[in-house]
Amino acid sequence: MSVSLPLNEEQRDCLQELSNVAMGAAAESLAELTQSFVHLPIPIIRCVSTAELVSSFDEIADNLPACVISQNCSVGDVFFRGLMIVGDESLTNLANSTGRTLASEGDHQQLLNELFDTVTKTCFEQLGDMFEMEVERQAAVVQACHILPELFDMNIVIKTSTTIAVEINYKTEANHFDCHLLLLFPDNIFQKLADQLDTLLH
Repeated sequence: MSVSLPLNEEQRDCLQELSNVAMGAAAESLAELTQSFVHLPIPIIRCVSTAELVSSFDEIADNLPACVISQNCSVGDVFFRGLMIVGDESLTNLANSTGRTLASEGDHQQLLNELFDTVTKTCFEQLGDMFEMEVERQAAVVQACHILPELFDMNIVIKTSTTIAVEINYKTEANHFDCHLLLLFPDNIFQKLADQLDTLLH
């Protein structure tokens, strides 16, 4: 269920602007990888029950098998999780359009990791620049592959009951590819996030 966003209007607008810039920069990196124009909607910010986030996955993967990859990150004392979900069909289309082969599960996961790093590296570097501190990143982890989105257990990614989620769906124009990127802020750092946004604002 939706939960009241624990940010005031000014803080929310600040997070929205940061997300627009960072995720927009990431779209340019994705366009280079896919050699296609990337449609970029406005990121959605909401606070939800962690378990309810799986409903977002249904929208991106059309309830078809998909892969989930994530990474623990921090900017100062604000911790968050970067998470991407991409349908198996989209990953196959990406391989075909970029001349890669998916002959083995290793090939599949290698392309998934390359895609994730391409998008998040630029996104997180931009976030760090705007916060004026480096974003620390742990190793990315493939959480699941070839799984129906509705069966994915978010509890292995986020341990708290509620989450601020910044969500965006990247969709390319030419090669039938899309992926869903989320920045997930667990509820035990909500006040630290609000304080950091206030620092930027004032």
